[in-house]
Amino acid sequence: LMSVIGMGVVLGGCSSLPSGSTTQSSAPSPVVTLNGVIISKNGGYMISLEGKNTDLDSRKIDLKSYIGKTVSVTGEFSGTTLFVDSIK
Repeated sequence: LMSVIGMGVVLGGCSSLPSGSTTQSSAPSPVVTLNGVIISKNGGYMISLEGKNTDLDSRKIDLKSYIGKTVSVTGEFSGTTLFVDSIK
């Protein structure tokens, strides 16, 4: 009797998806594109648009050459800083 109850508990926790069902992650892409003017502030860089500033950093692009220019930057956030992979 105990083995029958034990099997019921083990098999009772098992479930399967209905035929034809799939599971997919709908997580948003971590890649972000921001538009605005590159500014230098406190030794770092920011992109500014309509009074909203976002910290920028990049290991690939020299952001200094874009100061004062309106650009579109694409990258991924680490904390509150967008690490820029491309700039147009």
